[in-house]
Amino acid sequence: MNKDSVTSRLRNKSSELNIKYHLALDKFFFDEFLKLLSFSKYKENFTLKGGMLLTYTLGIENRSTRDIDFLVKKTNIDYENIEKIFDDILSNNDKKGVWFEVKNKHKDIKIEDKYGGVKFYLVGHLSNIRNPFSIDIATGDPVYPVPELSKYTTILGDNIEIQLYPLETVIAEKLQTIIDKAEITSRMKDFYDIYIIVKNKSSEIDIDKLRKACLLTFKYRNTNISKDEAIHIIKLINNNDRILKSWELYKNKNEYVENVEFDYIVKVISNLINKLIE
Repeated sequence: MNKDSVTSRLRNKSSELNIKYHLALDKFFFDEFLKLLSFSKYKENFTLKGGMLLTYTLGIENRSTRDIDFLVKKTNIDYENIEKIFDDILSNNDKKGVWFEVKNKHKDIKIEDKYGGVKFYLVGHLSNIRNPFSIDIATGDPVYPVPELSKYTTILGDNIEIQLYPLETVIAEKLQTIIDKAEITSRMKDFYDIYIIVKNKSSEIDIDKLRKACLLTFKYRNTNISKDEAIHIIKLINNNDRILKSWELYKNKNEYVENVEFDYIVKVISNLINKLIE
């Protein structure tokens, strides 16, 4: 794989999508890792989720990320086992083209499900380009509908098959987190993500499946709340000065958020609550 050809194509893609070049470069390395995963025997153990899933589903011009998140099933996620799996996935590294190294460090991460997870640090290489990133591995949360192998198109147009987290469960988890954290929330991306998914992908979301995903997620995370209580929490959030300032900071940091007003996002979330919670 020729560095000059790749960087030229990525610069063209960044101009076409009106994004910064470094975002296209990040996405290229993420995609190259996903290609190796798709060629491995582990592709049905790893389900893409988090920001990288939304970058692909919504378009990098609408959502970017600096890491990759996976839900891992049917395998142990202790450090040693995941390191062995990564070594196997990366065993076909061609150091004349794109290749990856797993750095000799990792750490536990705290996530919403009770099992937690593990963060690994990698570096992608192409000639003299080094692109560090992290991969978060989690397990435990129920997922509905069950993920299936799906087509994934890389930023440079290659088609592969990997498992993708369903948008119904993405919304369910983010809605539960917003309600659970209430006025102490600092996760502005959850508000934006629900808004942009509903805005761009509502025709692809099955409301009955979404309702069931919410029931499973809320039950698993021990969130027992009425519709009126949930709406009240959303109103408190919308009147919280600290949260409103955090939203403005998030907007300024992320160009794709543009002029999305928090009031409108609150209306979108309240509408969802009315549809999904009894």
